[in-house]
Amino acid sequence: MSRAPATAPAVTAAVGAALAARVERFMAQAPLFTAELWGEVGRRSAAAGPEMSELVDAARAADGGKYVRPRLVATAFFGLGGDDEVLLRRVAGAQQLLHLGLCMHDDVIDGDRVRHGRPNVIGLGERDAHSAGLDASAAARQG
Repeated sequence: MSRAPATAPAVTAAVGAALAARVERFMAQAPLFTAELWGEVGRRSAAAGPEMSELVDAARAADGGKYVRPRLVATAFFGLGGDDEVLLRRVAGAQQLLHLGLCMHDDVIDGDRVRHGRPNVIGLGERDAHSAGLDASAAARQG
């Protein structure tokens, strides 16, 4: 008995499953490749002084989450036939850092002090200013 030819939905499902598995294998490294880029940002910005280092450290502490944007980058890259994972690590990691920068900008514009239940960069600055002895109003401006 001969086997029926594969149908488009069956082929699509098999390709989709293989792509999803490849993306998941790659994304298991997401904390590592973003940490590499944060290290680079820290090294490049160190000459700007301790305040910049503190800001970078606070931003780095906010990293994490679901890594949706790097996952989208990886899916598009692999789905379109890309295979240079060294390049992908940098691009996907850069996308994560860009996303976090945009979140921080949004927090500044909105005056938010908390993101995902944790103090954000502004909230950390405000907390540190208050701990240094500033009154609540001055600490809020410093944050």
